[in-house]
Formats: sequence, C-alpha cells, structure tokens
Amino acid sequence: MENHLNLILGLPEVTVREFTMLEDGICIKIKLTNLGTYCPVCQSYTTEINQNRPIVVRDLPCFEKITYL
Repeated sequence: MENHLNLILGLPEVTVREFTMLEDGICIKIKLTNLGTYCPVCQSYTTEINQNRPIVVRDLPCFEKITYL
C-alpha cells in the first residue's frame, strides 16, 4: 500500500522516507525516485549524478505548523 503522506504531498517522483514532529514544525524527509533529470545548464537529460547533498526546503505550512522538506 502506498504511503498516505506520498498522496498528501502530491509530488510526482518523490517518496516520503521519514516524518518527524518538531516543537514548532514538521520535518518530512523525502527521496527522489526518478532515474534522471534535465541539466539546468545545457537542458539535456542525464542519469549521471554530479552532486549529492541534502537540501532543506521550507514548504507551505501544514496543519498550521512550519514545514520542512
């Protein structure tokens, strides 16, 4: 059965790995499931990884709490 948080987020090619309630917000750890992406420089499709680092993104509030992906 698909994770309900995946359905709530509604983000294609993303799966929820972990969900944490913080004192003042929510932290949702996600993983991309796509095999490749388009290069922002040359716009060609690639499956090679150039950089692999975690990025924290503040999203819209969820249940009146600050939300981070």
